[in-house]
Amino acid sequence: MSASMAGSSPHTPNPDTPPPRAWPWLAGLALATGLAALLRYWDLSGLPPGYWYDEAHKAVIAVYILRGLQAPIYITDFIGIEAGFAWLLAGWFALFGPTEFGGRALSALLGVLAVPLVYGAARGLYRDHPRANLIGLAAAFGLAGLFWHLLWSRRGDEISLVPLASAAVLMAVVWACRRRTIPAFLFAGALLGLSQYIAPAARVLPLEALLAFGEVERATQTLGYFLGLMERAPGAMEAMLLAAMPLLPEASQAEAAPVQPAGEVIVSFGPREARAEGDGWGTFELSFQIPGGVHLNGNRPAARWLIPTTASVEPLEASIAWPSEDQYVGTVKVPVRLRLPEGSGGEEFQIDVRFQACTESECQEPVERRFGGVLVR
Repeated sequence: MSASMAGSSPHTPNPDTPPPRAWPWLAGLALATGLAALLRYWDLSGLPPGYWYDEAHKAVIAVYILRGLQAPIYITDFIGIEAGFAWLLAGWFALFGPTEFGGRALSALLGVLAVPLVYGAARGLYRDHPRANLIGLAAAFGLAGLFWHLLWSRRGDEISLVPLASAAVLMAVVWACRRRTIPAFLFAGALLGLSQYIAPAARVLPLEALLAFGEVERATQTLGYFLGLMERAPGAMEAMLLAAMPLLPEASQAEAAPVQPAGEVIVSFGPREARAEGDGWGTFELSFQIPGGVHLNGNRPAARWLIPTTASVEPLEASIAWPSEDQYVGTVKVPVRLRLPEGSGGEEFQIDVRFQACTESECQEPVERRFGGVLVR
């Protein structure tokens, strides 16, 4: 045994030993990618069944882009969505023509491409580990058969881009940290920035990047920017909620607090019968008794995604003087004036009230109440 070999560490490569062959790992990666393609493209038009309204919406936007009718940076339809997938789908339609399940074909391809990217990201992250290739291959096979990724890859909408972007951003950040050059960091930063144009769930990527580098204060500040969106669309922001858990270490240590249902909101309307004045208008009152610790959203709440307190009257004309506050607490009395039609001696009516009771941490299901009454001359 030579002196150089005797003094070497267990992981120091022997110069006389040929480097490990790459083809077994490449063959394994090809097998994982092929498995991913088989699972994602098999019976693509039948599973999931039907034509999902989200994929239909993205297809319509893509056709608009293709015909020059729209060029969105952000899609404002419904609750709003990033436009990245719609642009990719427009390019897909330009190549292969608009088809009913073109969005599924594209999202399935994105799901397949995520598999080799995950392999590369895991291998790069554990580059110094003696089994880096095996770790990457395990990650690739894991993603290829992962049910939620398989499901979303067949849905034909923007969520299929998030795992792809996550793996690509991770690869870029690892590569930039190893290169330690300004162009490398600029590239990784640009890729991270572009990832914010694909889906609401991609908002988690900068938060995860900040936490990975120990920037807790900046991560907390970033999280604050998305509190409204998290309240508005908690399902889309589930990944961010999970990523935010390290910012709340006390959440895992605190004892479970007893859950007590919020008190019931009591709603009343009266009088049952009222006499109209000379101008045909009669006065009623809608009353809310709201228990402590609970509030109702106002008729014009501060945020548009909050469910307002409303009332509608049929068949009479109504004038309802809602309080101007964003939230209603305690006892709230709302004057309701109703008007008889010309020539009518009296009318029966009904008033439908809708409201949502909330605490500081959660909201209950919206509640509807119906009351009846009579207005006479």
